[in-house]
Amino acid sequence: MKRLYQSVREEYPAPTPGNVTGTIPDWLDGSLYRNGPGLFEVGNTKYNHWFDGMAVLQRFHVTKQEVTYQRRFLQSETYKKNMEAKRIAVTEFATTAFPDPTKGSIARAVSFVTETAEPTDNTNVNINVLGEQMYTCSESNMLLRINPQTLETETRVVLTDHIPINMTAAHSHRDPGGALHSIGYQFGKGAPKYCLIRTPTVYNDQGGYSQSKLVASVTAEHSMHPSYFHSFGMTDNYYVFVEQPMLINVWKILAAMVKKNHMLQCIKWNPEHTGNLTRFHVIDKHSGKEVNAEIPYVADAFLVLHHINAYEDQGHLVVDVCGFHVGDILDKFEMELLTTDKAEEVIQNLPRPYPWRYVLPLEVDIDTEPDSNLVTLPDTDATAVLRKKKVFCKYQALSEQSMDLPVINYPMVNGRKYRFVYGTGLQAAPANMPAIFKLDINEKTTVKWCEDGCFPSEAIFVPRPSPSREDDGVLLSVVGTVGEDQEDFLLILDAGTLQEVARVVFPGIRFPRDQHGVFREGQ
Repeated sequence: MKRLYQSVREEYPAPTPGNVTGTIPDWLDGSLYRNGPGLFEVGNTKYNHWFDGMAVLQRFHVTKQEVTYQRRFLQSETYKKNMEAKRIAVTEFATTAFPDPTKGSIARAVSFVTETAEPTDNTNVNINVLGEQMYTCSESNMLLRINPQTLETETRVVLTDHIPINMTAAHSHRDPGGALHSIGYQFGKGAPKYCLIRTPTVYNDQGGYSQSKLVASVTAEHSMHPSYFHSFGMTDNYYVFVEQPMLINVWKILAAMVKKNHMLQCIKWNPEHTGNLTRFHVIDKHSGKEVNAEIPYVADAFLVLHHINAYEDQGHLVVDVCGFHVGDILDKFEMELLTTDKAEEVIQNLPRPYPWRYVLPLEVDIDTEPDSNLVTLPDTDATAVLRKKKVFCKYQALSEQSMDLPVINYPMVNGRKYRFVYGTGLQAAPANMPAIFKLDINEKTTVKWCEDGCFPSEAIFVPRPSPSREDDGVLLSVVGTVGEDQEDFLLILDAGTLQEVARVVFPGIRFPRDQHGVFREGQ
């Protein structure tokens, strides 16, 4: 049996044609870009965690009946230092750098401090599109611009050079005008702050990250223990993010900077610290002010990595997330297990997220009768009650099927009322097989695609030009396989039915288990 989580060492800088089975829609013209960790050993040193591997970029260029494949390692400064040193020379999320073994103990200690003084720029999580430009990103303050045609690494952007933030989440939002909206952290004097940032699109070489502006900042509720977040929600008028009990210990971060320890040692799921509550922050995009800041929205402790969507509806903010009941997940991706035959068992035993809907009333009267439901929407079971100067929210389960990596028809329905969400996860039967799911929120039905030995990646929705309905388009997923006689492939599904439209095999090429990506038309 092949193993899913292994290093890929070959690069494919020139477009390599694939073998197409099925019929690719005539209108599908562009490139699917994927980003993720792909190299887990440097010399005799190994990374501890899947999140740590050296970033590898993939491009699937689709035009009519031809699909080509390219792959290159991101030429970050971290990658270059590691390759030159022939060891892991820069500390990552869960792996501490290795000192130079050729030097004596004192010289080794000096070189270790010198080499690891700069944080990693191994941006191996996602891709931001800003006008015609593309940037790889992670949860640091660095981005690397890449060439969309060659996947070559061009320049590095350090956000701190332009705006006072120290880290950002890996997921941004794009508004209809092309501007990016991001959320990050500001550490400095006083308590840490969560920052909402707007970056204008690039037009005639103007705009971009050098013109980023701080839209709003919110002081962390728990001083020196800000919340970790990976994504957030956005509507026409509001941002919404979740301050959850996955806490970053600032004291440990400061100590780690001296001891050169890794970030995972500084993050802990600790609901007791927050009174077993998770808090929603709603920010007015126009004024930068928090809505009902003195009467906070709270819920029983939960973890969210990926927001599905958010929208405004009759005086309410509807917030859909893939929520976990428990938060002990970040430490589950140990390479020591994922590179063995136990990988599938590890995946099947991971905590599972479910699609939940929270509804936040935008107008809250402090004199409202306690325990009365403030949600007046007729089509939801979610509730919000005023109690002890807090609005306690309970979710509506949108499905009993676990799923994560949610995607929607983003251009049509992001920030708006919607019907369909797609995700990946393990089906309950048979045998916890991985699958791609389509959830119809209105009808409360789920359909799926699955195949023995196949592990699909995040499915990217590509709408048909001038779509006639919300689910008029296709899904693209990079599928890894574990059977000895199976080939990895690019899967194309009809987004309406989840029936296979086509698959593309590149004989002998194995794909890395990537994280996130984007489709760009005409590229």
